[in-house]
Amino acid sequence: MECSRRSFFQKYDKIVVFHYFQFYHVVPAQLHAIVFAAFASVVAPFGGFLASAIKRAYHVKDFAGLLPGHGGITDRVDCEFITHLFLYVYLNAFIRGGDYDWQKAYSMSQLLTPQAKLALFSALKQSLISDGILSS
Repeated sequence: MECSRRSFFQKYDKIVVFHYFQFYHVVPAQLHAIVFAAFASVVAPFGGFLASAIKRAYHVKDFAGLLPGHGGITDRVDCEFITHLFLYVYLNAFIRGGDYDWQKAYSMSQLLTPQAKLALFSALKQSLISDGILSS
């Protein structure tokens, strides 16, 4: 039985981020952990301020009505709501971002206007010709 590591966990000699930052002997998972840690320590506490602003706008003492009998327990974790939203968006945009197949692309293309479908068809045809898959 053989196991292979995903590229997400393989060490690279050099990684360049945004054509500016250079990292040596690093695993991409480490860079993602740094981004998440920076967000969690700098931005996430403002989730509490956001929840407080919502409560003040609606003249509510705490979110006890959300979970009756629990008092203000959601007030203790309100900063985690924004952190979980960030994590969901970050995971889907940067980590899982490339796992699309032709069925998903086709179903998305059905939402396009006829003119946009024609433009997509032309672009795909040119791409297949330039890749040598389709002859002109």
